[in-house]
Amino acid sequence: MRIEGADVYGSFLIGIDFLDQNGNNVKSLSMEDLSKFNKQQIKNYYVAKIKPHKHSLLLPLGAKANLSFEIDQNIHEIVLTDISGITWNAKMQE
Repeated sequence: MRIEGADVYGSFLIGIDFLDQNGNNVKSLSMEDLSKFNKQQIKNYYVAKIKPHKHSLLLPLGAKANLSFEIDQNIHEIVLTDISGITWNAKMQE
């Protein structure tokens, strides 16, 4: 099984935005924040591992992990931004 190389590219995550129910940005993590993300806040449970990278948070294709964040306010939506500029939005379940 290959877990490294161009054919297993997933995402180089350069931004995470946490939004409240009104769409206001509660907290943002920049590419610098993500490149220094505390490994203790990442619980990988698959062969491909999520880890801080030189300029991003590296999410290899097929990686599975739980990430922990310290946020005091209620979060309604999370926006992930890839180095390519593509974004993904996910609403939190109540």
